[in-house]
Amino acid sequence: MKAKEELFKNDFTALTHSFQDACSDKEFRKYSTIANNCTPITSFTMDNFDHNLYGFYVPNTYPATFYNNYEGADPAVFATLNPTYHAAISAPETDPVRAGYDFAGWGATANAAESDAIDFANNAPVLDSTNGAEYFAIWTPKAVQYNIEYYIEKADSTGYDLAATETDTGTVGTEVTLTSEQKNAKLSENPGFILDDGAAGNVYTGTIPAEGTFSFKVYMSRVPYTIDFNTEGGTPASIASVTAKYGSDITTLKPADPTKEGYTFTGWAPAYPATMP
Repeated sequence: MKAKEELFKNDFTALTHSFQDACSDKEFRKYSTIANNCTPITSFTMDNFDHNLYGFYVPNTYPATFYNNYEGADPAVFATLNPTYHAAISAPETDPVRAGYDFAGWGATANAAESDAIDFANNAPVLDSTNGAEYFAIWTPKAVQYNIEYYIEKADSTGYDLAATETDTGTVGTEVTLTSEQKNAKLSENPGFILDDGAAGNVYTGTIPAEGTFSFKVYMSRVPYTIDFNTEGGTPASIASVTAKYGSDITTLKPADPTKEGYTFTGWAPAYPATMP
């Protein structure tokens, strides 16, 4: 008699189970069940009795793959477990982590919502496919802080200085556009300035990132003002006006003093300023 593996393994192998061993009918009669209680045999000699051999199986294992499930995830696969066929599938012991997002469970599809999360603790799925199973992380975006930076034009018009920074909150991944109220929030604190919508550095719209702090930028320019002169009958009869931006140095723009026969010029009223008021 040939060894049992040579005789029976091909006959008893199934897709979902693997052949474990064979038992003789003699051994089998000692027990009430086949698979768990018989004594496996490797070979025996034919005698003058008929014999029955009973094959039994153990379930195969197939991969249950758990994906991080977001663009750029490295690695793409968070964990691979190997549950047995027709057994309950367990979730990984640890949860994945993603910057800017909270982990909300595992779903059966890549676009599963938080409400679709599988309850592995109380209602675990059963592995019923020889192709294994796939599960996808569900993420909910966090609310994070962003900055609004306010810049005012320098008095000499050579650039801008940061005047103030305010903070607000937005949801990761969403596009935010500053409101008119947010853009004009600092004008009352900076008289002589106007919102400069044409400034190249303005950032009024942006998507809240998962990492780092996003900063909106609002630029304010100085308002130009004009000073007119009245010589009150002096010479010259008229003097060109001085126009300059608020707060800028206008000492070099001061006109020459007028003259008037029989009088001495003592100055302008109100006094000529050093900077544009």
